[in-house]
Amino acid sequence: MGERKDIELSKDLHLPLDAVTQTFAFLARRGAGKTYGASKLAEGMLDTGAQLLVLDPVGVWRGLRLAADGREKSFPRQLPTPSLRS
Repeated sequence: MGERKDIELSKDLHLPLDAVTQTFAFLARRGAGKTYGASKLAEGMLDTGAQLLVLDPVGVWRGLRLAADGREKSFPRQLPTPSLRS
Protein backbone atom coordinates (compact mmCIF):
# COMPACT_ATOMS: atom_id res chain seq x y z
CA MET A 1 0.00 0.00 0.00
CA GLY A 2 1.05 3.61 -0.53
CA GLU A 3 3.08 2.92 -3.69
CA ARG A 4 0.58 3.75 -6.45
CA LYS A 5 0.92 6.94 -8.48
CA ASP A 6 -2.73 6.97 -9.52
CA ILE A 7 -6.08 5.66 -8.31
CA GLU A 8 -7.23 2.55 -10.13
CA LEU A 9 -11.00 2.21 -10.34
CA SER A 10 -10.85 -0.55 -12.93
CA LYS A 11 -8.34 -2.00 -15.36
CA ASP A 12 -9.24 0.72 -17.87
CA LEU A 13 -10.08 3.65 -15.57
CA HIS A 14 -7.49 5.49 -13.47
CA LEU A 15 -7.73 8.86 -11.73
CA PRO A 16 -4.77 11.12 -10.97
CA LEU A 17 -3.48 10.97 -7.40
CA ASP A 18 -4.66 14.52 -6.66
CA ALA A 19 -8.24 13.22 -6.95
CA VAL A 20 -8.00 12.36 -3.24
CA THR A 21 -8.43 16.07 -2.50
CA GLN A 22 -11.51 16.46 -4.72
CA THR A 23 -15.21 16.11 -3.97
CA PHE A 24 -17.21 13.34 -5.63
CA ALA A 25 -20.91 12.50 -5.75
CA PHE A 26 -22.42 9.21 -6.87
CA LEU A 27 -25.98 9.84 -8.02
CA ALA A 28 -28.15 7.13 -9.56
CA ARG A 29 -31.23 5.00 -9.06
CA ARG A 30 -31.42 2.33 -6.40
CA GLY A 31 -29.36 -0.71 -7.38
CA ALA A 32 -27.30 1.10 -10.03
CA GLY A 33 -23.96 0.60 -8.26
CA LYS A 34 -23.43 3.81 -6.28
CA THR A 35 -22.02 2.03 -3.24
CA TYR A 36 -19.89 -0.25 -5.40
CA GLY A 37 -18.45 2.67 -7.37
CA ALA A 38 -17.81 4.73 -4.26
CA SER A 39 -16.16 1.79 -2.49
CA LYS A 40 -13.88 1.17 -5.49
CA LEU A 41 -12.85 4.84 -5.30
CA ALA A 42 -12.28 4.52 -1.54
CA GLU A 43 -10.20 1.36 -1.96
CA GLY A 44 -8.15 3.05 -4.67
CA MET A 45 -7.52 6.00 -2.38
CA LEU A 46 -6.49 3.69 0.47
CA ASP A 47 -4.10 1.91 -1.91
CA THR A 48 -2.29 5.23 -2.40
CA GLY A 49 -1.89 5.67 1.35
CA ALA A 50 -4.61 8.32 1.61
CA GLN A 51 -6.82 8.51 4.68
CA LEU A 52 -10.58 8.71 4.39
CA LEU A 53 -13.62 8.91 6.57
CA VAL A 54 -16.80 7.05 5.72
CA LEU A 55 -20.00 7.83 7.61
CA ASP A 56 -22.09 4.70 7.22
CA PRO A 57 -25.34 4.84 9.20
CA VAL A 58 -26.78 1.70 7.54
CA GLY A 59 -23.69 -0.56 7.51
CA VAL A 60 -23.24 -1.08 3.75
CA TRP A 61 -19.51 -0.22 3.90
CA ARG A 62 -18.66 -2.95 6.39
CA GLY A 63 -16.95 -5.08 3.75
CA LEU A 64 -14.40 -2.40 2.89
CA ARG A 65 -12.17 -3.63 5.71
CA LEU A 66 -12.20 -7.20 4.36
CA ALA A 67 -10.13 -8.80 1.63
CA ALA A 68 -11.82 -10.27 -1.45
CA ASP A 69 -12.29 -13.63 0.31
CA GLY A 70 -14.53 -11.90 2.88
CA ARG A 71 -12.53 -13.23 5.82
CA GLU A 72 -9.08 -11.68 5.90
CA LYS A 73 -8.62 -8.10 7.03
CA SER A 74 -7.60 -5.80 4.23
CA PHE A 75 -7.49 -2.13 5.17
CA PRO A 76 -7.00 -1.00 8.77
CA ARG A 77 -10.07 0.49 10.39
CA GLN A 78 -10.15 3.03 13.16
CA LEU A 79 -13.30 4.05 14.93
CA PRO A 80 -13.54 7.68 15.99
CA THR A 81 -13.05 8.36 19.67
CA PRO A 82 -15.73 10.60 21.14
CA SER A 83 -14.50 13.83 22.65
CA LEU A 84 -14.62 14.03 26.42
CA ARG A 85 -14.69 17.82 26.42
CA SER A 86 -17.82 19.55 27.67
